[in-house]
Amino acid sequence: MATHFDHAGHLVTRALALDPNFVWAWDRSGWLKAYLGEPEAAINHFNRATRLNSGPPTAVRLIGIGCAHFDAGRYEQAAVCKQEALQEHPGMAWINRTLSISFARLGERKAALDSLYALQRYSAELTITQVTAAIPFRSDFLRRVAEGLDDLGLAA
Repeated sequence: MATHFDHAGHLVTRALALDPNFVWAWDRSGWLKAYLGEPEAAINHFNRATRLNSGPPTAVRLIGIGCAHFDAGRYEQAAVCKQEALQEHPGMAWINRTLSISFARLGERKAALDSLYALQRYSAELTITQVTAAIPFRSDFLRRVAEGLDDLGLAA
């Protein structure tokens, strides 16, 4: 998708018209909806992919659902999804970009800092600017990420 959301949306819509049971397309559609600030649609699309896949949601799908909950301000659900994803793939330290903020918004300062430190172990020189440049969400989402990471002490 690489931030070409209109084109990506057209391709995903076309793929789903050809095969409404195409799990990969439902996953991509979920991410696209999440990036565009449509958290409920994103969650629905990720859940549809999970039902079609007839198994537990993948780590990447859980992260997408977690991002959608984060965008909707449901920080507890966001944290639960992202923690499940980390249990499945502990090496995916980048999940901590928003997991740390979710913990902070829930008043769980120690968990928030532990999550931030896990992110910094992944990339010691990481800055807020680098984090927000790496994720293609709407400006409100990015603003909350930047404010949350700043509150936790990450360098600008």
